[in-house]
Amino acid sequence: MLMWMNANIPIAKWDIANIETKFPITGQEMSFIASISGMVTYVIVSLLTCRENFNLERMLHRGIYNIEHKVADISVSKEKWTLSKLAGISAEYSLKDKIIAWFIFYWAFYIFGIFMVQLCLALIFPSLKSNEMFWAKWWLYYTLPQSLLVAIVTTIWFSTGSIIDLRKMFITLRDTSRNRASDDGRVVGHVNADDLEKTVFVESLNTEEIEAVEDTDDEGKVLDKLKKK
Repeated sequence: MLMWMNANIPIAKWDIANIETKFPITGQEMSFIASISGMVTYVIVSLLTCRENFNLERMLHRGIYNIEHKVADISVSKEKWTLSKLAGISAEYSLKDKIIAWFIFYWAFYIFGIFMVQLCLALIFPSLKSNEMFWAKWWLYYTLPQSLLVAIVTTIWFSTGSIIDLRKMFITLRDTSRNRASDDGRVVGHVNADDLEKTVFVESLNTEEIEAVEDTDDEGKVLDKLKKK
């Protein structure tokens, strides 16, 4: 397999003559191969095992399943294609959520851009592929500082967020109004047991009843209208 890839992939110039003593593929190349393999495997397994469309709106409490949080999003969005939609940003996102989502979205493009720069350099200047000094300096002046910066920022960010969310979790657990009988982590028919009754109720509505409350701004009025069914 390595011999075939070495002969047919232009940028794969691996030293397979000494494979018994030295693994020919670098860490970056292994990461790329693993990523591509993972994506291909995910698509193939999904196509082979999918028997019916999965109701993602129900799982994520979006659209008609979102009556307890955000009345404006009770109907499925018919918004045309936008960059925000590509990034997975919806009306449910707070300002903080949007900042994080946009950062991650553009960060992915930035990393891909760096990869394309390295690829073009290797194709334009073939000697760079074996120039260890050039890549050592690239690692020292670019990869290492960037990794340290990302590590510092994410450590502070995740640690602070974890402490805040942990505090919120304990406050929620002390809430005696929770449905302790069903709020035990079970999943019934792809639905949390705690949400089962509400999900069955929402799915019993017809189109006219859903449209009747789409323009209502008061959550209480929405729930009252639905419960009168």
